[in-house]
Amino acid sequence: MLHNSTDKNPSSFPLVKQKSTDYDIKEHFTDTLDLDLLQSRYSSLIINSINFSKLKTEAKKTKNKFNLKLTANQDRLAQKIGFNNWKQVKVAHDIYLPTETAYKEGVVVILRKDALSKLYQGEEHFTHDHELYKLMLSEIYQDKFGNNHWWDKQQPLLFAHKEQWFQSNYEEEHSFYRLKPELLEKYSLTQILLLVSIAYKGVPAYVRFKGEIYTSRQLQEYRI
Repeated sequence: MLHNSTDKNPSSFPLVKQKSTDYDIKEHFTDTLDLDLLQSRYSSLIINSINFSKLKTEAKKTKNKFNLKLTANQDRLAQKIGFNNWKQVKVAHDIYLPTETAYKEGVVVILRKDALSKLYQGEEHFTHDHELYKLMLSEIYQDKFGNNHWWDKQQPLLFAHKEQWFQSNYEEEHSFYRLKPELLEKYSLTQILLLVSIAYKGVPAYVRFKGEIYTSRQLQEYRI
C-alpha cells in the first residue's frame, strides 16, 4: 500500500543543469517572479505552478523587447534560470505538480522510518515523495518548537534545537507519502489511517488532509 515511487524525480533529470545551492522554503511559493532569485535559489530543479505561470507571462511580455519569437524567448528565460530550454522547464513543472497538488488539496502522510513494517504488496495507494519534506518542514517546525512544549523550557530554543539540526535529523528519520489523487474522494481521514496501519506501527507523525495538518496527538482521536 505504501509505494516507493520509481517516478522521475526533478533532481535526477539528466538534461538539466544542476545547481548546488541551498533551498529556502520561504521562496517556495513566491508571489512574484524574480529571475535572479530563481537562478540562485533552486536546487532540486523545482518549478511550481506560480513560478511557471509567471515565467510564461514574462516570456510573452518581453519577447518584443528582445526581438524574439515567443518560443525563443521562453528558451532564453529557461537558460537564465539554469535549464537548457523551455521544454525542460515544463518537464520540471509537470514532474513537481503531483507533489504540489497533494500538499495543497490532497493527502500527505509522514511516517517514522523505524516504525515501518513490511510494505503491503497489493493495491498501491500511496507514493513515496521526498519533495514533500520541503513543503511540510515549516509547519512541522512550528508545531514542535513554536507552541511552548515542555522541552522548550529546559534549554533555550536557539541553543537546544538549531533549525539546521532539526532539518537534517527529521529528514533522515521520516518518510513522506502522498495519496494518489484519484483516490482522494474515496477515503475519509479515518479510512486513511486504516490504510496506513497495514504497513505502519502506531499513529503517523503527521497527516495533511485536504489542506489541514493533523499532528499525531490529534490523529489519536480518528483511530478506530
